[in-house]
Amino acid sequence: MRRTNPHDTLFRAILGRVPDAAGWLSRVVPAVIGDRVSWSELCAASGDDVDRRLRERRTDLVFEAPFRLDGGAVPLRFRVIVEHQTRRDPWIGVRLLDRLVRGWVDHARARRRAGPLPLVLPIVVHSGDEPWTGGELGPTTELGEATGWFLHFRWLHLSTRDPQVVQGTPAARACLGVLGRPDVWRALAAQRDALIALDRVGDEAAIEAVIRYAAQVQSGPMPADLFGGEAEAMTMAKSYYSKEWRAQWRAGRDEGRNEGRDEGRHEALLEALSDVCAARFGEVPTPLLELWRSRPATELKGWVTRLAAATSLNELLPGEG
Repeated sequence: MRRTNPHDTLFRAILGRVPDAAGWLSRVVPAVIGDRVSWSELCAASGDDVDRRLRERRTDLVFEAPFRLDGGAVPLRFRVIVEHQTRRDPWIGVRLLDRLVRGWVDHARARRRAGPLPLVLPIVVHSGDEPWTGGELGPTTELGEATGWFLHFRWLHLSTRDPQVVQGTPAARACLGVLGRPDVWRALAAQRDALIALDRVGDEAAIEAVIRYAAQVQSGPMPADLFGGEAEAMTMAKSYYSKEWRAQWRAGRDEGRNEGRDEGRHEALLEALSDVCAARFGEVPTPLLELWRSRPATELKGWVTRLAAATSLNELLPGEG
């Protein structure tokens, strides 16, 4: 099983949700196919006839929906396999074809009778910086009239750098808009409207997933002027950013306890306090930082709540407030 990374984790956390997947896929799948798909009936593919190796790959998403035919014929099953890639893979076509065939074999075995196979559309979403084009697997030379006798396999290749790909629900736009960007904070600021829309409908899981991703992959704390000082967006982002760092503090605390290293616990607390303070009030004053460094980990725990409730640095500085 391939180990997931922050990029794959965010991709799956958002686009693994059926409503977000349906809203996004209905916009990026070519109309000649998408117009026949009943997107309102999209669901996660059942596990009985999805290749076992595909089910074990936690970075692949597999969905199904009815595919309408002309003349009122019984709809076929339409399946879409979505794979996220952060770097180029020269063998992606071979791997996709292998999964497609294995899925068909498992489908036939599960039903034990002849019948139409599902229509399968593989989609590769590339979020890396390195340009990557692709989408076809077949003869590398012109074979004239013989070309049609040999395999020609196609898949949909999408890049998150293409504005036409960053579409769909607010959660999908926020996810695809920050995924793999070299400056995640700047990319996050560009998704202001999507984040506010998520906040207004109470979709905390999506906001936390995006903020967590930014905090994990971007060096340095969240800029104090991330949204140009706009109150609603900045208050919302700070709130979720603080939650992320409190979660990292708890993780550091548990790790320190389990390993018996109070020093690691102290450093985790100090880092969390410093970054939350910088996100809320700008640069951390040296006297405050020195105060935290001189205090034991057990005392720093209380500063997490105190920092979250403070309205200004004056309430935190020694001898003030």
